[in-house]
Amino acid sequence: MFTQDPTLDEIYFNGNHAIGMLHGMTTTTHPCPVIEAQDWLRQLQEFSMSQHHLLTPRQPSAGGFLHNHDLRWQAAIPPLAPPSGMLILRKHRFAQLNLADFALDRTHQEQIRTALERKQPLLIFGSTGVGKTSLLATILKYWAPVERTFVLENLQEFPLLHPLYARLQPGPQYDYKATLQTLVRCRPERIIFGDLPPAQAEIF
Repeated sequence: MFTQDPTLDEIYFNGNHAIGMLHGMTTTTHPCPVIEAQDWLRQLQEFSMSQHHLLTPRQPSAGGFLHNHDLRWQAAIPPLAPPSGMLILRKHRFAQLNLADFALDRTHQEQIRTALERKQPLLIFGSTGVGKTSLLATILKYWAPVERTFVLENLQEFPLLHPLYARLQPGPQYDYKATLQTLVRCRPERIIFGDLPPAQAEIF
Protein backbone atom coordinates (compact mmCIF):
# COMPACT_ATOMS: atom_id res chain seq x y z
CA MET A 1 0.00 0.00 0.00
CA PHE A 2 2.73 2.46 0.99
CA THR A 3 4.70 2.29 -2.23
CA GLN A 4 1.55 2.22 -4.38
CA ASP A 5 -0.08 5.32 -2.89
CA PRO A 6 1.64 8.39 -4.44
CA THR A 7 0.10 10.74 -1.88
CA LEU A 8 1.35 8.85 1.20
CA ASP A 9 4.70 10.25 2.38
CA GLU A 10 5.22 8.65 5.78
CA ILE A 11 3.89 5.99 8.14
CA TYR A 12 4.64 6.29 11.86
CA PHE A 13 4.07 3.31 14.16
CA ASN A 14 3.90 4.66 17.71
CA GLY A 15 4.63 1.42 19.48
CA ASN A 16 1.56 -0.76 19.76
CA HIS A 17 -0.65 2.29 20.40
CA ALA A 18 -1.36 4.07 17.11
CA ILE A 19 -0.38 4.52 13.48
CA GLY A 20 0.10 7.95 11.92
CA MET A 21 -0.07 8.49 8.15
CA LEU A 22 1.30 11.66 6.56
CA HIS A 23 -0.16 12.85 3.26
CA GLY A 24 1.66 16.06 2.35
CA MET A 25 0.99 18.36 5.33
CA THR A 26 -1.97 16.33 6.63
CA THR A 27 -1.63 13.59 9.24
CA THR A 28 -4.30 11.03 10.00
CA THR A 29 -4.29 8.73 13.03
CA HIS A 30 -5.41 5.11 13.01
CA PRO A 31 -5.65 2.43 15.69
CA CYS A 32 -2.86 -0.09 15.80
CA PRO A 33 -3.82 -3.75 15.36
CA VAL A 34 -4.16 -5.45 18.72
CA ILE A 35 -0.71 -6.70 19.69
CA GLU A 36 1.12 -7.04 22.97
CA ALA A 37 4.02 -4.64 23.62
CA GLN A 38 6.57 -7.46 23.89
CA ASP A 39 5.40 -8.95 20.59
CA TRP A 40 5.75 -5.56 18.92
CA LEU A 41 9.27 -5.10 20.30
CA ARG A 42 10.23 -8.57 19.09
CA GLN A 43 8.90 -7.79 15.60
CA LEU A 44 10.87 -4.53 15.55
CA GLN A 45 14.06 -6.37 16.44
CA GLU A 46 13.41 -9.09 13.86
CA PHE A 47 12.76 -6.48 11.18
CA SER A 48 15.97 -4.67 12.08
CA MET A 49 17.94 -7.93 11.94
CA SER A 50 16.48 -8.64 8.49
CA GLN A 51 18.04 -5.32 7.43
CA HIS A 52 21.41 -6.33 8.97
CA HIS A 53 21.08 -4.00 11.95
CA LEU A 54 21.17 -4.99 15.61
CA LEU A 55 18.49 -3.42 17.81
CA THR A 56 19.07 -4.01 21.53
CA PRO A 57 18.73 -2.02 24.77
CA ARG A 58 22.45 -1.20 24.48
CA GLN A 59 22.02 -0.15 20.84
CA PRO A 60 18.40 1.02 20.82
CA SER A 61 18.31 2.88 17.49
CA ALA A 62 18.78 1.76 13.89
CA GLY A 63 17.84 2.90 10.42
CA GLY A 64 18.38 2.36 6.74
CA PHE A 65 16.70 1.98 3.35
CA LEU A 66 14.13 -0.28 1.75
CA HIS A 67 12.67 -0.86 -1.69
CA ASN A 68 15.72 0.11 -3.76
CA HIS A 69 16.40 3.14 -1.55
CA ASP A 70 12.93 4.59 -2.19
CA LEU A 71 11.99 4.18 1.47
CA ARG A 72 13.89 5.19 4.57
CA TRP A 73 13.22 3.49 7.90
CA GLN A 74 14.08 4.47 11.44
CA ALA A 75 13.39 2.36 14.52
CA ALA A 76 13.98 2.75 18.24
CA ILE A 77 13.21 0.63 21.29
CA PRO A 78 13.43 1.18 25.06
CA PRO A 79 15.17 2.69 26.89
CA LEU A 80 15.48 5.25 24.05
CA ALA A 81 11.81 5.02 23.04
CA PRO A 82 9.70 3.81 25.97
CA PRO A 83 7.43 2.07 26.57
CA SER A 84 7.16 -0.03 23.38
CA GLY A 85 9.42 1.51 20.73
CA MET A 86 8.60 3.12 17.38
CA LEU A 87 9.09 2.66 13.64
CA ILE A 88 8.97 5.29 10.89
CA LEU A 89 8.79 4.56 7.17
CA ARG A 90 9.38 7.60 4.97
CA LYS A 91 9.47 7.95 1.20
CA HIS A 92 12.54 9.35 -0.48
CA ARG A 93 11.97 11.42 -3.60
CA PHE A 94 15.58 12.04 -4.64
CA ALA A 95 14.99 10.99 -8.24
CA GLN A 96 12.23 13.59 -8.65
CA LEU A 97 14.00 16.49 -6.93
CA ASN A 98 15.55 19.36 -8.87
CA LEU A 99 17.40 22.48 -7.76
CA ALA A 100 14.28 24.47 -8.58
CA ASP A 101 12.54 22.69 -5.68
CA PHE A 102 14.79 24.52 -3.19
CA ALA A 103 15.09 28.18 -2.24
CA LEU A 104 18.42 28.67 -4.02
CA ASP A 105 18.92 31.73 -6.17
CA ARG A 106 21.56 31.82 -8.92
CA THR A 107 24.14 33.36 -6.60
CA HIS A 108 23.81 30.50 -4.12
CA GLN A 109 23.90 27.94 -6.90
CA GLU A 110 27.09 29.45 -8.30
CA GLN A 111 28.71 29.50 -4.85
CA ILE A 112 27.88 25.83 -4.33
CA ARG A 113 29.09 24.85 -7.81
CA THR A 114 32.38 26.70 -7.26
CA ALA A 115 32.91 25.05 -3.87
CA LEU A 116 32.33 21.60 -5.34
CA GLU A 117 34.63 22.21 -8.31
CA ARG A 118 37.41 23.38 -6.00
CA LYS A 119 36.78 20.48 -3.56
CA GLN A 120 36.12 22.97 -0.77
CA PRO A 121 34.18 21.97 2.38
CA LEU A 122 30.42 22.45 2.14
CA LEU A 123 28.37 22.56 5.34
CA ILE A 124 24.60 22.08 5.29
CA PHE A 125 22.89 22.31 8.67
CA GLY A 126 19.41 22.76 10.06
CA SER A 127 16.77 21.15 12.22
CA THR A 128 15.34 17.70 11.60
CA GLY A 129 13.10 17.39 8.57
CA VAL A 130 13.98 20.64 6.80
CA GLY A 131 15.52 18.85 3.81
CA LYS A 132 19.29 18.78 4.45
CA THR A 133 19.78 15.30 3.01
CA SER A 134 17.48 16.01 0.08
CA LEU A 135 19.33 19.24 -0.76
CA LEU A 136 22.78 17.63 -0.55
CA ALA A 137 21.69 14.67 -2.68
CA THR A 138 20.28 17.01 -5.31
CA ILE A 139 23.42 19.17 -5.33
CA LEU A 140 25.67 16.15 -5.83
CA LYS A 141 23.35 14.74 -8.50
CA TYR A 142 23.88 17.92 -10.50
CA TRP A 143 27.55 18.72 -9.87
CA ALA A 144 29.35 15.58 -8.67
CA PRO A 145 27.38 12.65 -10.07
CA VAL A 146 30.15 10.14 -10.82
CA GLU A 147 32.95 10.92 -8.38
CA ARG A 148 34.50 8.31 -6.08
CA THR A 149 32.49 9.34 -3.03
CA PHE A 150 32.44 7.83 0.46
CA VAL A 151 29.64 8.41 2.96
CA LEU A 152 30.43 8.29 6.68
CA GLU A 153 27.41 8.30 9.00
CA ASN A 154 26.18 6.58 12.14
CA LEU A 155 22.73 5.87 10.70
CA GLN A 156 22.07 5.15 7.06
CA GLU A 157 20.34 8.25 5.71
CA PHE A 158 22.21 9.46 2.65
CA PRO A 159 21.44 7.56 -0.59
CA LEU A 160 24.22 5.97 -2.63
CA LEU A 161 23.58 7.90 -5.83
CA HIS A 162 26.05 6.08 -8.08
CA PRO A 163 27.89 2.74 -8.19
CA LEU A 164 31.09 4.61 -7.21
CA TYR A 165 29.46 5.77 -3.96
CA ALA A 166 30.32 3.67 -0.88
CA ARG A 167 29.29 3.83 2.77
CA LEU A 168 31.24 3.29 5.99
CA GLN A 169 29.36 3.10 9.26
CA PRO A 170 30.98 3.28 12.72
CA GLY A 171 29.86 0.81 15.37
CA PRO A 172 30.61 -0.40 18.89
CA GLN A 173 33.70 -2.31 17.72
CA TYR A 174 34.97 0.32 15.27
CA ASP A 175 34.60 3.90 16.42
CA TYR A 176 34.26 7.09 14.41
CA LYS A 177 37.98 7.92 14.36
CA ALA A 178 39.01 4.44 13.22
CA THR A 179 36.32 4.44 10.54
CA LEU A 180 37.50 7.83 9.27
CA GLN A 181 41.10 6.58 9.10
CA THR A 182 39.98 3.61 7.03
CA LEU A 183 37.96 5.88 4.76
CA VAL A 184 40.92 8.19 4.09
CA ARG A 185 43.07 5.20 3.10
CA CYS A 186 40.51 4.45 0.38
CA ARG A 187 41.57 7.68 -1.37
CA PRO A 188 38.09 9.12 -1.99
CA GLU A 189 37.54 12.07 -4.29
CA ARG A 190 34.87 13.33 -1.94
CA ILE A 191 33.72 12.55 1.62
CA ILE A 192 30.18 13.08 2.91
CA PHE A 193 29.71 13.24 6.68
CA GLY A 194 26.06 12.39 7.17
CA ASP A 195 26.21 13.34 10.84
CA LEU A 196 28.92 14.26 13.32
CA PRO A 197 28.40 13.43 17.01
CA PRO A 198 29.56 16.32 19.23
CA ALA A 199 31.94 14.00 21.04
CA GLN A 200 33.75 13.30 17.75
CA ALA A 201 34.12 16.92 16.63
CA GLU A 202 37.63 17.06 18.16
CA ILE A 203 38.83 14.69 15.42
CA PHE A 204 38.75 17.64 13.02
